[in-house]
Amino acid sequence: MVEEHELCHLYQVDLFDRYAEMIWDAFTQPSSYQEKIENFPQNVAEICAVYMLTAEVMNGGFSQYFHNSYGAMFNEAIVGFEMTEGTEFANIVRSAGSKFVDGVPIDRRLRMAMVDELESIDEDTWADDGDAFYSVNEEVWERHETKIEEMAKRLLMETFH
Repeated sequence: MVEEHELCHLYQVDLFDRYAEMIWDAFTQPSSYQEKIENFPQNVAEICAVYMLTAEVMNGGFSQYFHNSYGAMFNEAIVGFEMTEGTEFANIVRSAGSKFVDGVPIDRRLRMAMVDELESIDEDTWADDGDAFYSVNEEVWERHETKIEEMAKRLLMETFH
């Protein structure tokens, strides 16, 4: 039996799983990333980006998120948060991304080198952003989670029925 708290991400996980191969394909060629993402059904990339950003940040902070492949989806994550009543999250994510002077690179190797450089100057580069993300009011989290699950469910029904 699935506990109630385990239900909160089922539609997001299913949506991500259905598009994981397309997402990974977009990562493999940074020069065509944007073109590939634009070929996703409307709002799918944004919802998947929010799901992965949340998972990465909750597991290892913004450093982990930007170091991993999903950091390429930074801009889609911001849009996804804004679409799902997560403006507070979007603002925190923007703050985290602002550490990259010229924007968050899509190319993972370049992004990793920049993360390493930023952290060599200040190992707590994203500490304040992480603290802000983790301390968002529970009511805001619940409202956002409800909205994103509703959107993921709708997208699954629209794209696979």
